[in-house]
Amino acid sequence: MIKIALLYIHTLRFLKFRQIYYQLHYRIKWTLFYRISNYKKWDLLKLDFKSISYPYVYCGNQSIRHLSFDLLNQTKEFESAVDWNFSEYGKLWNYHLQYMDYILDDSIPISQRSDLLKDISNHILKGRLKLEPYPVSRRIFSSLLFINNYSQDTDPCCALALKRQVHFLETNLEYHLDANHLLENFMALCFAFCYLNEKGRFDFYYIKLLEQLEQQILRDGAHFEKSPGYHLHILYRLLLIYQTAEVYFNTQTDLNKLSNFISKMVSWADQMMLHQSNFPLFNDSTYGQNPDYSQLQSIWKRLDASFKEIELSESGYRKLQQDDFCVIVNCGNVIPTFQPGHIHTDMLHLVLYYKDKAILVDSGISTYENNSIRLFEKSTASHNTICYENENQSQIWGAFRMAKRAKIQLISFTKNSLEARVLWHNGFQHTRKILLTENCLCIVDSVVPLNRKFKSTIANFHFDAGIQIVPIETEWYIQELGLRINFEGSHQSELVPFEQAVDFNSKLDSTKLAVQFEETLVTYFKLIS
Repeated sequence: MIKIALLYIHTLRFLKFRQIYYQLHYRIKWTLFYRISNYKKWDLLKLDFKSISYPYVYCGNQSIRHLSFDLLNQTKEFESAVDWNFSEYGKLWNYHLQYMDYILDDSIPISQRSDLLKDISNHILKGRLKLEPYPVSRRIFSSLLFINNYSQDTDPCCALALKRQVHFLETNLEYHLDANHLLENFMALCFAFCYLNEKGRFDFYYIKLLEQLEQQILRDGAHFEKSPGYHLHILYRLLLIYQTAEVYFNTQTDLNKLSNFISKMVSWADQMMLHQSNFPLFNDSTYGQNPDYSQLQSIWKRLDASFKEIELSESGYRKLQQDDFCVIVNCGNVIPTFQPGHIHTDMLHLVLYYKDKAILVDSGISTYENNSIRLFEKSTASHNTICYENENQSQIWGAFRMAKRAKIQLISFTKNSLEARVLWHNGFQHTRKILLTENCLCIVDSVVPLNRKFKSTIANFHFDAGIQIVPIETEWYIQELGLRINFEGSHQSELVPFEQAVDFNSKLDSTKLAVQFEETLVTYFKLIS
């Protein structure tokens, strides 16, 4: 009981007062006072469509066929009608059902997509689908894009449901969650008030949006949740707002600040992208659910084309490059402190590419459900760093909560070397030095254990699926790439199977090297001469 109480104390102390207030406020409001008929402020406004030509941007692995929905790599076939409240596959699957991104997929007949939009609109107006701010924010985008692109003679039911959702969102902003949720709310309202041609309301939420971007976009252009996958989602929606506001309010609204944020975000994405628009799966990123970065790049070049590369800094990531080697290391502290739901316990975790091929990878995530899989995928042991006594650097619990946090100090950094130290929440210390030369990656890990007692300290190195590791005497080889791996200071190194998550509910069989040591471990990835 005391342990649980302490977890809550060390979690809640990082929250803003506003988050706690709105958490209580909305629990009462949504339980006792929710009625969709209350949200009729904009009923009399007309949607104004100006035939904006939006390029289709691929946003993830999903498909539908009649009443069969394949979302997040799980398929559900409804019998006679869609159950918009279906929750057997978890909340995230239901959210993706409600987002309705799939109505922008040209491979599905327009009539079918239109029927789905009418169906969910009817459910909303009849109170059979209770609204939640986050899916509403996402659905506002997909609904307006669909109507703009395919069906400007809007069905009255769809138009009314859309306006009711806009009013609902205005009066239920997610101040209790803050962070990306609040950002999504303001982005959706800016987009909606363009199409409602309400300049005053657009300006109000545009200012709110810029305030959030000022807080959430770091100096090097990263979104402060430091998730490359989610970064692309935000970038896509900001591009949509920029393109739409230019058409509706160009001469009346200064879009320069928005343009500057987009340019910074493009710079960060550009540096984090590796071979073929792939990126490390840091902090709840996946490969299957994101806008295609090359498409976002081409949209931005067409709209503005301004681009200035900014050095990686405040996000905590550092990129080391030498000839064919490329390493990205996480040297950042836990941010945002008040909402670290997507942050993993992975300080000094690194990924390695050689000749544009992934060697060491982030092991990824496959679920948001509150279970042991979720906890393990966020754990220190699931990353390419040091694990001590199977503990975590920071105290993670639940699906999105963090209590006591580790802290990191970046000691030195050049284009091909780095040194940093992590102080775990329990006092354990880990220092990592990295040196990159034209033919070798050298990693030196030193630890100061609790009470100076050396126990089970393990360095984990997770390899991309398909990489074949071969043992020869005391060393390991990746023969197809001509790389040799060896360790100094190890007691034992063994090849262990693990499941590499590449998307929600999608895993590949792969292997990792688990290396046991005491005080200092030196790891070499060398080219075979």
